Amino acid sequence: MTALSTRKINSELRYHALQERFDELYNKKRLRHDDVLLQLVNEFYVGEESIRRILRKRLIPKEQLLRCKK
Repeated sequence: MTALSTRKINSELRYHALQERFDELYNKKRLRHDDVLLQLVNEFYVGEESIRRILRKRLIPKEQLLRCKK
């Protein structure tokens, strides 16, 4: 894989955090989908459409990102 910039790595790690938070709220706490999106908008300061795009995005594995960051 090519070298990743620090900005790309940080963005991907943030996307991982958002996806994990979605999973926690939707699958574990069993909140409604629209309530989860509103909660994520308030927590991550990102628009709803951006959140939907991030949730659909296939991310670089977190372990690989952490190795690149060192």
